[in-house]
Amino acid sequence: MRRLAIVLVVLFAVVTLVNVYTSELSRTAHSEEPAQAAASVVDG
Repeated sequence: MRRLAIVLVVLFAVVTLVNVYTSELSRTAHSEEPAQAAASVVDG
């Protein structure tokens, strides 16, 4: 069980880092519109 927990934590960290990285890229490459669109999709 400990190994599974470690894998889940690592996956969560990687997904979070990727989300931050892509949001920063879209913010610098374009205006705030892509970030707002992504936020609206996440909010549902």
